[in-house]
Amino acid sequence: MQQDYLVRQAEQMGQALALILSKLLGLKNQPKEGIDVSEVNHIFDETLDFNMDDLLAVPKENLVEFLQTNKEEMNDNNLEALANILAFLAKETDLNIRKQLCERSLAVFEYLDVSDRKTYSFYRRMMIEELKSLINV
Repeated sequence: MQQDYLVRQAEQMGQALALILSKLLGLKNQPKEGIDVSEVNHIFDETLDFNMDDLLAVPKENLVEFLQTNKEEMNDNNLEALANILAFLAKETDLNIRKQLCERSLAVFEYLDVSDRKTYSFYRRMMIEELKSLINV
């Protein structure tokens, strides 16, 4: 019974993350420069119990632990979705927070790369390399 509840919670988190990404893609198509962080915070607040400021306040080394501790439904699939969202935002936001977003997305992708020993992901490796190059620009 408890396991069914956790599975449903994880599925709901996945749906919320998919909704965030679709809203962000809609914002990207609006005719203005980049994506406003306040809009992103609003979208995160609408769908999750934390926002970008919360994510940026957590040291990158502790991000995965923070997410897994505070969000029991944050499984590996949802972590990967969040890492993709952070990477997308890093490419679309201003330079002030780009490096922080890249570092946090990279931390999650690297965690997943190590924790998922059964599967080698070319996509994940590509994202890790891309994020590292964005951080070092």
